[in-house]
Amino acid sequence: MLLWLGPILVATGLFTERMWRSLPATRALETLLISVLFLGIAAASRRLLRVTLATSLACLFAIILVWFVGVLPILSVLLLCAAAFSVGDWIIGECDIPSTIIAGLCVICAIVGWLLPFPVHYRFVYFSFFLIVVALKRKRLMAAVRDISTAWRSTVSEAPHTAAFAILIVGFASAVCWLPTVQFDDLAYHLGLPAQLSELHYYRMDVQSQVWALAPWSGDIAQALTQLLAGTESRGAVDAVWLLLVCVLTWSLTGLYATRRWQWFAVALAASQPLTASLCGGMQAELPATAAALALAFTVARSEAATWRNAAAFAFIAGFLLALKIGFIAIVLPLAIWFIWRCRGGWSLRVIVGAILSMLFACGSSYAYAMLVTGDPFFPLFSDALHARFPADVMSDPHWLAPFDASILWQLTFHTEKFFEGWNGAAGFSMLGLIGAAVIALCSRSTRALTACAVLAFIAAISTVHYFRYAYPALMLLTPATTAVVARYASARNAAILLSCLIVLNVAFQSCANWTLHVGGIKHRLIHRNDVAEIDRYAPPRGLVRAVRERDPNSIVLFCSPEEPFGAELAGRGFTVSHYDPELEHARLLADADSTGVAWRDIFGRTQANYAIVSHTSDDNAALKSALSDAQLVLTIGSDQLWQLPASEQTSVDLVRARDFAREKSWP
Repeated sequence: MLLWLGPILVATGLFTERMWRSLPATRALETLLISVLFLGIAAASRRLLRVTLATSLACLFAIILVWFVGVLPILSVLLLCAAAFSVGDWIIGECDIPSTIIAGLCVICAIVGWLLPFPVHYRFVYFSFFLIVVALKRKRLMAAVRDISTAWRSTVSEAPHTAAFAILIVGFASAVCWLPTVQFDDLAYHLGLPAQLSELHYYRMDVQSQVWALAPWSGDIAQALTQLLAGTESRGAVDAVWLLLVCVLTWSLTGLYATRRWQWFAVALAASQPLTASLCGGMQAELPATAAALALAFTVARSEAATWRNAAAFAFIAGFLLALKIGFIAIVLPLAIWFIWRCRGGWSLRVIVGAILSMLFACGSSYAYAMLVTGDPFFPLFSDALHARFPADVMSDPHWLAPFDASILWQLTFHTEKFFEGWNGAAGFSMLGLIGAAVIALCSRSTRALTACAVLAFIAAISTVHYFRYAYPALMLLTPATTAVVARYASARNAAILLSCLIVLNVAFQSCANWTLHVGGIKHRLIHRNDVAEIDRYAPPRGLVRAVRERDPNSIVLFCSPEEPFGAELAGRGFTVSHYDPELEHARLLADADSTGVAWRDIFGRTQANYAIVSHTSDDNAALKSALSDAQLVLTIGSDQLWQLPASEQTSVDLVRARDFAREKSWP
């Protein structure tokens, strides 16, 4: 009866909370039509190619991904993965392929992280290095490819219909990778590191223009390496690999507790989570963190002894998690306790010290450089307490600090708007629907440890900051155990019906977790198939930046609207007047009070800006309008305007160079 508590709660909530009002019916209908279309194409291709429906669907989604993302980004991310596998194989030996890739990627990102401020980041350097590493490990790589092919045929043949269903769900999540990069945090921050390595060949470490510039950066390094190799922005390709790793590791971890059919259900359940698709549309840390958390849990679950290779795998993957975000210590600590307990009695001082040093090497670069530059290793967090050298106005949104109680799972499921910038239903329904299964998993000997780690990590994350995205990786750790419990304690028919209903519900509300999906982004992408049109539609400032680059790539741009601080892709030549730049934000507040516009012109001169980008939110700003009276309107996209500023007298300080800590302080 406990197993069915969750489904009863979900059914009750759907009606009592009137969730049909939050259901994006148009988007759900589009998903249904796309699924019918793709199934039809895949079924026809299956007969022609004589392959399974799951294989045909996988090939179809892969072809479409290449079409929208580009050939070079796909080839580049595959080369990065091959190099990561080769490096990982040296460190942890023969292990499962996804964990080896993640461990190797941890090492590569760690090395690059320590080298960020130095001008060594050129395409030919990484291309040559990766080719050499791959060439040295070519036999293992070929064996791995053969293993993947054999495992695919075997697993699909054992549950062909469930496999096709799971691949279809994974394909829906991967569709978000087709979209161009238009998310707020990406344009304001995450694009900065890839852009600077591509254009400057080093990272400026400019915490004055972007207070988060020295925050943990491994996720952005992975994006930067692919962009360097491809010579173009490659976010969609990188996100597709993270999604694939999440699905494969969910499969592997579930395989420790359940049979092949239920492994496919676990994959579908993980991919159907609305936030999974949402994260595939941006550069947030939670998608790679989910892959790393699953790899870390799998490393612990399969470890029988405290060998150096097991300890190294744990240390590097744990370090990668901490190099993504300090908050992921909520995942690392419970899994570390499980690892120590599981291998109790077999630890040696050499293994312990080596593992600690490896983890510090993997995660330490951003914290060390933050300490060097600001005096605060966690900058901009705790900047006041640790007396950082630079001001850091870190926004604290009281919306995510509201008190919560034991009804948190109900609230997350049916009142998601309180915990996430989305619509109700964005957290999906499997979290609440499998609450009974989670309790049983916690009481079952085989799944108790994994479930306890996931629950502890989830509670730590959601209680610290009541924001659902931060707790998402911990939630995904529950999927293998709860799926296995459903398969074990319900009949095969009832288990399949329960899991399928939850998956379908998740997919129906998928667009509630992402505003680009909510406004029909996939439909528009399929119709227009044009990056420029989609960027102009969803992120007009990016279109204006493109126009500036076409006119003069070396121009300095000032973003005059604090609501659109989208200067990251300008590699240090974009200034914002938002909280990301406390100095210019203070100047803006004073300038807005000066109706003559003189103070705004001082900002133009101080930054030596050639162009200004103004959004519709500045329509009522009389001071800014006055300051632009002698500027020339160049282009309007949507409600955003690009103004060319008149030449001004050069100030005594070149702000771009003065804030370049790497160039001024790190170079000989």
